[in-house]
Amino acid sequence: MKKIKRPYPSIVEASFAKRLGALLIDLLATIAIGLLAYMAVDGIFHQTTVGGQIDTRLFSLKQASGLYISDGETETTYILEGDVNEEANSHYLPRISHYYLLAKDPLDDSKLFSYADSTFYTYGIAFDFYDMVLKRGQEDCLFDFTGEEQITFAFKDSVSFYERQAEWIRLYNQAIDDFENCEQYLTARKPLGLLFLIGGGFGLAIGAVPPILIIPLVLGNGQTIGKYILGLALVSKSGHQVKKGAIVIRYFVFGFFEIGASLGLYAMPLFISSAAVTVTNSNRALHDLLAGTYVVDARQSKIFSNEEDEKRYYAEKTSEEDRREIPYFRMPPKTIKRS
Repeated sequence: MKKIKRPYPSIVEASFAKRLGALLIDLLATIAIGLLAYMAVDGIFHQTTVGGQIDTRLFSLKQASGLYISDGETETTYILEGDVNEEANSHYLPRISHYYLLAKDPLDDSKLFSYADSTFYTYGIAFDFYDMVLKRGQEDCLFDFTGEEQITFAFKDSVSFYERQAEWIRLYNQAIDDFENCEQYLTARKPLGLLFLIGGGFGLAIGAVPPILIIPLVLGNGQTIGKYILGLALVSKSGHQVKKGAIVIRYFVFGFFEIGASLGLYAMPLFISSAAVTVTNSNRALHDLLAGTYVVDARQSKIFSNEEDEKRYYAEKTSEEDRREIPYFRMPPKTIKRS
């Protein structure tokens, strides 16, 4: 165990493995609480006027696409997850052709399907639903076609029930993918994407309050749940008991920057903090560097409240009786039960 350079042998630095383990425990607690906080924010948002307008707009687009079963009273939509071979689901295939050929935006009557934004797009070739989507004229086409102006299609008699269901799933997933990438749907969903980034980041920051702020202040010595379980604690730069202000700074850096901002910045803040552990001489994460704290082994360290108490403890003239009266924090050693 590496000793932190100081005039007295009070402090023993925590191993990297224990620090990492404590961080993972605290991170899981933060994510769990943050998820609940985000769900609350999301639920409240959808009850607002703006949230209700977005939900109504998305419902109207889904309903117009024909790709969902819709309930107008509750503005709820359901995917088509039945078996295409069942008579009750005979409307499934016509819904596919409706989306690609007829579906329009109820707001401005523009077509929902955008050939240019679809996976079928080929430069210089016009869109043909029957050739491109249903593979008319190709060896692996599973449909028969009748008519010229009013074209109808149905599965070939030779196609098995299993092949029909597999082909339906392929066609439906492709149609849903094309719908969710159309301009109208993406525009309508954009505020929800921002809500996820902002609300999710805020939720994670709030989620860090109990494990990273409240519990360390209650337990003292900066001990989070993970640190308490693994026998770790925080000390100040001088190697003494950490102040409450440092715990607050540590929370804000960890909660809002490293965790909260990571959601919208592709985890870069968390990566920067992790990199600081490997490149700095003190092997400390960003939240410890900015808060002026160290993570130490609380079972091997004597954490004094100030330098005067530590000096008196190690002074040769201090008697054993007086030394026992000098307060310091130390977790009891972990006992191993023997059978």
